[in-house]
Amino acid sequence: MKNIIYGLIACLVLAVSGCEDDDEAPLSIGFLETSATDSEAGGSKSAALQLNRVSDGDIQIDYNITGNAALSGDYRFTAPSADRILAGNTTLEFIFELIDDPIIEDGDKVIELNITAATGLAVSPDEPLVYTFTITDNDALPDNGLQIDLTWDLGAGVDIDNVNLDLLLATDVVAEGNVITGFNLDQNSSENLTGYESILIDNNAADGEYYAVIFYNSGEGDVTFGLSLHSQGSESSTTDGSLTENDVESAIFFGPIVKNGAFTSNAARVFINPEPVGNYPFSGKVK
Repeated sequence: MKNIIYGLIACLVLAVSGCEDDDEAPLSIGFLETSATDSEAGGSKSAALQLNRVSDGDIQIDYNITGNAALSGDYRFTAPSADRILAGNTTLEFIFELIDDPIIEDGDKVIELNITAATGLAVSPDEPLVYTFTITDNDALPDNGLQIDLTWDLGAGVDIDNVNLDLLLATDVVAEGNVITGFNLDQNSSENLTGYESILIDNNAADGEYYAVIFYNSGEGDVTFGLSLHSQGSESSTTDGSLTENDVESAIFFGPIVKNGAFTSNAARVFINPEPVGNYPFSGKVK
């Protein structure tokens, strides 16, 4: 009988010791899922980062963002408001919203969240520390005119709304050499306070010469941009350029874009000056 009792006590001791060992298992962290893909019309998305057990203290999470998707251009974060897992919890969710815009992309956009450090534990390369989300475009060539898109980039993970670029349309442009001496602004313009800019020259618009105008409305710092033209009647084309912090309240004119009939007509042509597309810096009053 004594042997049976001692055996039961030994089993209980082993069981309790085992539980204590589990509770004190080294902390580790990783994403529950490491990749996902959806259309830009997919709405709200999340990436869950999880500890293997509850921590007695807060866990500060350090991370960076890479990939070619632009913050506030292709997506925006809605959470977390804090970058830590609070004591007593195990999960932190990065919640972001995809931006469904009219911009015609030349390929998929990728967001990468990279966990670089976490207080109270050693981050191991063996853990799933990188989350990749791929955004696919859902926009097609316009069937009713010429679409002009303006996009820009300030670097991976940097909010593009740190600068405000406007896309305007000008007619009756007078250029003497590389100097604009006169123009009229068309009512067709894109002056969003957030995100990219896009305008459409409708097939019913008057024939003639048009100029796309990039206006550096506000912000600080240098910015690289892409100006793209898309229609059913001609091949898409993109011109890259840049503006510096000294160009705030200045503009660049691109053109002429010569409209002769409907852009969707097989006989229609969009005539553009050889690359770069008629780049005319302008420092006078635009609007």
